Amino acid sequence: MITGGAIMTATGTVAFSDISGSRTASVNVADDPNAYLAIENADIADETSVFTNLTNVEMEVTLDSDDLDYGGATPEEFTLGAGESQEVEIDGTDSPVSVQVDAVLQDGGSILGNIELEREFAVPQVAAIEDVEGTVNSRGSGAYEFTLTNPSDVPVELVGVGVDWTNNPDAYQVGGHNPDGILLFEDNSVVDSTIVVGGDVQDLTQTVTLEPGEEYVFEFDRFREEGGGGGSQAPVQDADVVLEGDEGQTTVELRA
Repeated sequence: MITGGAIMTATGTVAFSDISGSRTASVNVADDPNAYLAIENADIADETSVFTNLTNVEMEVTLDSDDLDYGGATPEEFTLGAGESQEVEIDGTDSPVSVQVDAVLQDGGSILGNIELEREFAVPQVAAIEDVEGTVNSRGSGAYEFTLTNPSDVPVELVGVGVDWTNNPDAYQVGGHNPDGILLFEDNSVVDSTIVVGGDVQDLTQTVTLEPGEEYVFEFDRFREEGGGGGSQAPVQDADVVLEGDEGQTTVELRA
């Protein structure tokens, strides 16, 4: 949805042309005689949106939304000088989110006019991955089983898993004794490299999709002391598991 006198350029940038105010005759635009404010990348989830002031005067921009899925913008208020641009990160729990844009044009402290429009922005999957929740099913000296739930309205695709912390300081790694069972998902091995606590995220051998509202059971092989021999079990009750998607990471706190 695009409102507010929008013009789509050949490059995909949306330029907004509707302006209200009694002193707009003094406002000139740099390239397009019908455009005052340009917004780039609003339809691309993995690209940062860029706002550009196409006029010859200063522009005060404010972003807000009544959309329940809107998670905020960084920054939400900013000033653009003549011809200046600003990158803005738009967050949300579902894509797209609808945002109201209010741009006040002024010169030397005098308000010349303002642009009011509503624009939909695609938000990256990282916003959804941050909502993933986890619960512990079984723990101790044996396998560590846990459930992940995706409460958002969009699928979350996982490409990597790591462990950032456990309550047992002797727990150094997952795996090292049986490389086929380091992490199981639906009884299938999805990690074939040892996971070091506090170390790098390990790539999954296949993409794991968490569908909206669904629960999925995962199972770590035993947490082990450094070296990972057969008798080096290090029982764990609580763990912070790092989940990696195509567009970001989140940490899920698993508490027994």
